[in-house]
Amino acid sequence: MNFRITYILLSLFFLISFAFNSYADGFNDQIIHVQSGYELGQALGSNRTIIIDVDEIVVHKSVQIERIKNLKIRPADGMGKARIITTSGKEPTIMIKRAISIYIQNIEIGHKVARKPDGRVLSIRGAADIKIESCTLEGQAKEGLEVITVRGLKVVDTKFSNCMFQVLSMKNVIGGYFMRCEFSNNRNSGRFLLKDCMTVTFKDCLFQNNTSSTLPLFYHLDANNPNNEGEKCSYIDFVNCVIRNNRTKGFSNLKSRQFSFINLKQEGNSFPNPDPFPPRQIDK
Repeated sequence: MNFRITYILLSLFFLISFAFNSYADGFNDQIIHVQSGYELGQALGSNRTIIIDVDEIVVHKSVQIERIKNLKIRPADGMGKARIITTSGKEPTIMIKRAISIYIQNIEIGHKVARKPDGRVLSIRGAADIKIESCTLEGQAKEGLEVITVRGLKVVDTKFSNCMFQVLSMKNVIGGYFMRCEFSNNRNSGRFLLKDCMTVTFKDCLFQNNTSSTLPLFYHLDANNPNNEGEKCSYIDFVNCVIRNNRTKGFSNLKSRQFSFINLKQEGNSFPNPDPFPPRQIDK
């Protein structure tokens, strides 16, 4: 218990510090309107709000949000979702790296290539205080969302679909929160990889129609190697989630102590019978 409290306090310290800095810098926000991939690249910088005035922006490489603080990207008012897509099959559509306080709202993010892309839709590395809201991550990509060494991630009302290898991979993450997200129709993957994560919550989320012929739905890298002490997750919570019509090699290969479930609903899943890795619901 003391171990968990220490990490929670550290996470709160990070979040409060970053929120305070973002609030202080917010008075100096510069508003920039963009209509092309070139203009979007030129507009990236700290203490800015970038407003997309067109339905779709096409870039030929990644949108690189690196060493930037306090940046918001959203469509113009009344537009609905705007699209940011890349023609590169190897790179993420958006890369957030060594950045603080990045907010992406109401954006559809994906790939636009003739063949199956090998990159990720969104990659976040070495960052803190990241919020993704009302977005869609799709486009036949190898991986939907990659998160590595992040402190403070909030994903709200966002849909993940059409990922061909992994839907979500999280490594060395403290303080992740997914609320009202949908993870659906991810073919030949259906996998959620968690490694060295602490205090990650999925609340009111839907996991539906995901498939994998080789792995369970939730997959912990090297979880079956008892000598690998670094491959650990703690306090991964599912609250009011629905797991429906998934076809994978079981629910999860994480140890039961690493997961907790509150009001978990399972409907129509095709897991092995008996499932070697069943979820165990608990009451808190």
